[in-house]
Amino acid sequence: AQIASARAFLRRETAASDSEGEGMKTIKAGVIGATGYAGLELVRLLLAHPHAEVTAVSSVSYAGQAISAVYPQLTGLCDLTLTDDGGVIDACDVVFTSMPAGHAEPVARRCFDAGKLMIDLGADFRLENEADYRQWYGGQYADPALHQQAVYCIPELHRARARGAKLIANPGCYVT
Repeated sequence: AQIASARAFLRRETAASDSEGEGMKTIKAGVIGATGYAGLELVRLLLAHPHAEVTAVSSVSYAGQAISAVYPQLTGLCDLTLTDDGGVIDACDVVFTSMPAGHAEPVARRCFDAGKLMIDLGADFRLENEADYRQWYGGQYADPALHQQAVYCIPELHRARARGAKLIANPGCYVT
């Protein structure tokens, strides 16, 4: 479901004025948490997307290494050096985060302040109610105002809700 939502976003952002795709904009996309399962799968899908350019990837565990050194199947397809979160935010129009619960909120604030779109594949923005978040994920909101800006949706079903949003919360493990 997370990857399907990412695909839907890219389709929406790159919609052409004609059926041939002339004039389609290439979106500079980055993945924070690119060496985890969902992050790696997202990188793979973005590499295959005709209107997305993967311009930056990050990993805490493998920072400074080429992503293709960590995942040899990417050799020649994506040899980007894994950087820090700031490097991804600076280089991209759209930032995807694929991080454990509790880690995406500071990244979201930086993206939001920089005017970048962030799509969170993790849990940080899925729940509106902080008490529910505390119950399910054992944390609390450090930036409640930011959570008010988050749009939680499945873009294929709620396209109008996602349009114009700067922070999109992905449903996660959702049967679609």
